[in-house]
Amino acid sequence: MQQNELSNEPKTVVDLSSSNAQVDLNSGLTAGYAEYESDAPLVSPKLSKRLLAAMEGAPPPAASSSAVPAVSDDVVPSSATLDTAYHRNIARGHADAAKNAYLAGNFEEAATNLSKALLIFRQLDDLGNAAWCLNNSGKIQYRMGDLVAARMSLEESVSLFRMTQDVYGLCWSLYNLGRVSYRDNKLDGARNAIEESLVNFRKWGDRAGVAWALNALGKIAYRRKDYDEARAALSESLELFREIDDLASVAWSLENLGKVAYRIGDYAESRQKYIDSLETYRTLDDRKGMAWSYLCLGKVAYRQKMYREAEACVLDARGIFHELADSYMEACCSEHLARCSYAMEDYEKASALLANGIILFSEVGELRAVADLQKDLERVNVAVKVIQQGVAHGVADTRTETEGEERESRGFHAFAPASLAVSSGNA
Repeated sequence: MQQNELSNEPKTVVDLSSSNAQVDLNSGLTAGYAEYESDAPLVSPKLSKRLLAAMEGAPPPAASSSAVPAVSDDVVPSSATLDTAYHRNIARGHADAAKNAYLAGNFEEAATNLSKALLIFRQLDDLGNAAWCLNNSGKIQYRMGDLVAARMSLEESVSLFRMTQDVYGLCWSLYNLGRVSYRDNKLDGARNAIEESLVNFRKWGDRAGVAWALNALGKIAYRRKDYDEARAALSESLELFREIDDLASVAWSLENLGKVAYRIGDYAESRQKYIDSLETYRTLDDRKGMAWSYLCLGKVAYRQKMYREAEACVLDARGIFHELADSYMEACCSEHLARCSYAMEDYEKASALLANGIILFSEVGELRAVADLQKDLERVNVAVKVIQQGVAHGVADTRTETEGEERESRGFHAFAPASLAVSSGNA
């Protein structure tokens, strides 16, 4: 999990099987594209393609008095040739194929299939299904980093859901629109959208939706440095995730609560939340989640000046990130380990760790991080010279407070900047 930029989404599927169209139900086709984060695809990708091919090559329903041209993979029929039931099923096939492509990480293919489905639904004047296509297009565009397009799709889906009085669809489109605004650093807009989605989730009685909306509000409050509000929202969402037995979300919520406690200086609570999240991730056999919890525990130990414990925790995190081939986070761990070594006045070890971090950050193209570590390396090398020359005075840390805050945010959970003032000898 990528800690967690509003990931881990709801697992609800919208049933669109009420159409009058006759579909081979034995094939396993359902529309089911309301939320693409379901743990299991509704049908396999191969089955989706076979089913699409069969529908597109099949004759139209017998009730039709005129021949309807087959729809190729690249051409959508004009409104004059549309047979409502027949082409609605083709649109659903495209939507289902989009779901499978999304689950497989093939966002371009997913976007292409959704655009085909959306065009047919528009021509059929099927506003409900068009709204879901727009909602899901917005999610895909969000994942692809096109926030402008995502916002346009989601705003239109919100408008259509209001028009069709689809409260459930409105809930998720508002939630997703809030995600886009959050990523775009428009926190007021994000909060307004998520708060409206929360009201509607409560009306609908969707506890998972309520939990996710509260979780998002907690993140927004955290970004606004309103830590009391963040703690309240995240705590309520945690209890709901426990009630619905969503352990992955429980683990992540515990981790976020640990982060809030860390920010307000309650290191005992922060430590306990991270220990609980670690145990939950271990139960789930979530290696990446375990790595994050180890890293966060190291962060707390560092703040408490328990440098050996901090080093051990971060070493565990770095080992897992290395196994997962996550070079960026491995580099972050090397940076944090260098801070621990520096705090313990092992400057040569700190120098080697910083050099390793520079190499790893260079490999993944993180040039800003490379520049930061190069500055630290210069300071550490000065410290080594000071010790070697027996000079009794220190070297001041020249970083500004703003620079320190920027460094702390790297890797989502990074250490607060340690003092780089150099002393001679050992404490």
